[in-house]
Amino acid sequence: MHINREQMKTIHQAALQILNKTGLRIDCPDFYGPLEDRGAKIDRNTGSVRFPEELVEEVIAQVKKEISDG
Repeated sequence: MHINREQMKTIHQAALQILNKTGLRIDCPDFYGPLEDRGAKIDRNTGSVRFPEELVEEVIAQVKKEISDG
């Protein structure tokens, strides 16, 4: 199955929304401080981490750069 560019954009936007609104459960309290410093919202009771869209895009850009420089 081939995913076209428009479908990829739709998937990407949905993933950004899930990461921002629902978040991910991260069971490593050592990560909470650094993530908060980068703008993530942490619910320490549940371990849920919500990621702002800008942070996700920034990390994706960093990884792309590392891959292309690698």
